[in-house]
Amino acid sequence: MFLKVLCVLNLFVWVNCCKSFGDVNVQIRQNSGTSIFNRTIKGCVSRKTFTEDNHVSHVWIVDQPVQRLLVGAVENTPHLSYVEFSKCKIESIQPRAFRNVPILETIHVEYGLLQEIKRDVFNIPLLRELSLAHNQISKIEARALAITELKKLYLSNNKLTKWYPEWFASIQAAQINTDAFNQLSSKPQTKSNETNKLEKIDIKNNLLTTLPLDAFQGLPNLKILFLNSNLISNIEPGTFFGTKLHSLGLANNRLKFVDPKWFPKPFHLTHLSLNANKFNFIPLELFDRVAPQTIAFDGNPMSCGCWKKIVMAIHNTTYQIETTDGCHLPNVPFCVGTESDICEEVIDDNVSRAFYEGVMGALRNSNKTVKKECYTFM
Repeated sequence: MFLKVLCVLNLFVWVNCCKSFGDVNVQIRQNSGTSIFNRTIKGCVSRKTFTEDNHVSHVWIVDQPVQRLLVGAVENTPHLSYVEFSKCKIESIQPRAFRNVPILETIHVEYGLLQEIKRDVFNIPLLRELSLAHNQISKIEARALAITELKKLYLSNNKLTKWYPEWFASIQAAQINTDAFNQLSSKPQTKSNETNKLEKIDIKNNLLTTLPLDAFQGLPNLKILFLNSNLISNIEPGTFFGTKLHSLGLANNRLKFVDPKWFPKPFHLTHLSLNANKFNFIPLELFDRVAPQTIAFDGNPMSCGCWKKIVMAIHNTTYQIETTDGCHLPNVPFCVGTESDICEEVIDDNVSRAFYEGVMGALRNSNKTVKKECYTFM
């Protein structure tokens, strides 16, 4: 009975009580070679699990019945630097699931059923890359991603509806209260975490609708940010201040305008992707302020005349335009309407929708052809 209590509470003594999974097939690699070996293990990933392979550096667990990662699911592995759980349908990860893993640098838990990221799950000294892509995550506790050495974070293909800087920043309150849809019921005071080393965040294919002014507060080293394929319709001025962004992806969202004041001046982007949004003009001030080496903005409901005007303005600079050959793609119209030199600042959703549906209808009917007035501007 006494040992059972210790196992449940995990207090005071080391007891081998790990029961995260039954018999599962794993692949391992030792740090002294490149060969990959297959093993069947039970309970957890630990030094005792691989008694004959004391220097395991990489572990892959793919398409195995692992529903939960309990306390100590990966523990006491002094040589482990990489662990991956893929297609295992993991529903939850408990705090301290990863413990005594002094050189663990990369964790991938992908293609699962995770709904929440709890605080202290990934509090690992040398963790530099974390991927939780292709799950069902809609809630992240405060400080859950305040990981000292983390440089790359992948959260694509989840169900996050709102961005909170408290995920990353040091906070005075212990925790944020959230509901099932990741909406704040109370917001504590925050302060910048100037030691954060995050350089890349990929949060494509979620349900984000807005980026608040303090979204990236405390992420001074952020260089790559992918927000493509969300539902973003609003970005507050000043949102990207304080970052070192080189590449910014905002394609396939619902932005109705581009505000140069999102960025400080000057701000030098290597690449800016604005494809397939809902704006029909780009203020030329954007190029004075941001100076992107390459920019992509096709697939927006712009008149061909407006598109041509912007292209000619960019042609006189060192910038380059990327296109997706939009006149050939039915889901990304290249430009809309008749020839006009006026760049309207008001979008008519009905007109844009009618044009798009007309393109689709023409492509579906083999007896019709799509007008190719856009090709000369590509």
